[in-house]
Formats: sequence, C-alpha cells, structure tokens
Amino acid sequence: MNGEAKVYDVTPAEDFLTARLTAADPFRWTTDMTTAEISAWWPYTDSDNDGIPDATIPPVVVKKDQSSDENYANSDYIAVSNQQVSFGTPAELQFSHRTAHIIVNLTSETLDLTTASVSFSNLSESNGNPAVIIPHKASDNSYEALVAPQVLAAQTQFVTIVASNGKSYIYELQKETQWQEGHFYTYTITVE
Repeated sequence: MNGEAKVYDVTPAEDFLTARLTAADPFRWTTDMTTAEISAWWPYTDSDNDGIPDATIPPVVVKKDQSSDENYANSDYIAVSNQQVSFGTPAELQFSHRTAHIIVNLTSETLDLTTASVSFSNLSESNGNPAVIIPHKASDNSYEALVAPQVLAAQTQFVTIVASNGKSYIYELQKETQWQEGHFYTYTITVE
C-alpha cells in the first residue's frame, strides 16, 4: 500500500471466488489518509531474503514441470494493480490472472493417447521462463499449462506428443499466435 509491501494470508471462501486476507501486521489507516492505492499479487518475492516482500509485482515465471498439482498451481500468477480504496469502505480487490491458460485436447481414432507423453515447446524464455513445459494432465486426453504472455510465430513446433507406440508427433501453429494474460486458448489436435 502506497509503496510498502506486507505478507497476507489468504483464506478462500467455499465457492473459491472470494477470499479473506489477514496479516499478523496488517496495513493501518493513518489520520491523513482518505484514500490509498493498493496493489497485491501472488506469489510474492523476497529477493534479498530479509523477511520483507518486495514492493513491486514480480515478472511471471512459470514452472517448467507443471505435471503435478502443486507446480501447476504455483504457476498461477494473480494481481491487482493500483486500485484506489477509500477509508471506511471494505476493500474489494479485483484480482486477475497474469498468465495465459493453454489447453490441448488430443483425439485419435487409431491410437490410445491416455498414456501419451506431452510437452509444449519453443516458448519464450523471457524473464527466465522455460522454453519447454511439461503440462498438467487435466483428463485422459487433455493437457493444460499456464504460460507467460507471449507471441509465437507461425509454424512454431508447439506441441510434442509421444504416443504409447513410441512414435513422436509434432503440432505446428498455423499462424502467428499471441497469448494474453487472463485468457484461455484451446487447441484440439487429431493424432493419426
């Protein structure tokens, strides 16, 4: 708040659409404040390891291996930036996702893809992001990953599938593609 950062605990509501934020040392209104400018984000960083979070929103850097629920969840960056809050009014912060959500659905009439190995490749390495991501398996033939916003060129070899027969299949993007934060992008790939 107003250039200072503190760590808050998040307790989600049962619907997971809202949450309550609490802190051992929360921000307090001072007598000369009528409004405050609030920015909040997750995950937070403590780059100098002094126990005090950095006061700036960190760049999005997702996990390379998102196949586990934990790594997938830890790749979900959210933030609210510069929201004005007035004294005496509960702060209802509207967070948004800072990652793009990529979903790949696989189909085949000839192959069993339930045990396929899937990776998303040739991704932007900006800010230390991985060039290759092992996605989270959402269901038998559906894979998802959270990625930093980026632009991929046409003909980028984006998805690699290794089927149970050991054969590799590669999906290339048909046109230049821009993945924006807070958006979902779904690809249905037929493997023959």
